[in-house]
Amino acid sequence: MGLKFPPILIIIGFVIFLTGFFKTPNYLKPQQTQAGKEQVASEPSHIRISKIGVDADIVRGGIINGEWILSDNEILYLPTSGELGEGFNTVLYGHKRPGLFADLINLTEGDLIEVSDNQDDKFTYEVYLKEEIEPRQTGKLISIQRDDLTMFTCDGVFDESRLLVRAKFVSSKNS
Repeated sequence: MGLKFPPILIIIGFVIFLTGFFKTPNYLKPQQTQAGKEQVASEPSHIRISKIGVDADIVRGGIINGEWILSDNEILYLPTSGELGEGFNTVLYGHKRPGLFADLINLTEGDLIEVSDNQDDKFTYEVYLKEEIEPRQTGKLISIQRDDLTMFTCDGVFDESRLLVRAKFVSSKNS
């Protein structure tokens, strides 16, 4: 006689499996070191892009029921992406508005971006890619490069496309 499990238990087990599959525990993620100090991974809290006049707070965003969480005043961090200093791709997004990502299109290769965490540690990135993508091309947000920063916003006359800017990690400074 075989074991029979109620369908709800199977569904709950599957959800638990998927949740663990998409978010690697911090103890399994590589940590960077700088001058002998271990860099603890943390969520971004502020972004400064001097070239285009961005000096904005970053808050936790995400997707709920298939809809992106949005803010009129802040840049958002996709919490299923990497944290600062953990060796993975950190994804930020925001509206195409002044003070946010309105002038993201004016960034060029070599421009610098500074992202801070809530301990005021600063992470500097250098732009190396800019491309226009379709709204459904969310797979383009994925980067296999270590410590990338991926930013995106609406683009086009009627916001029919998305602008994706990718930057590589250059340095970090602990407060």
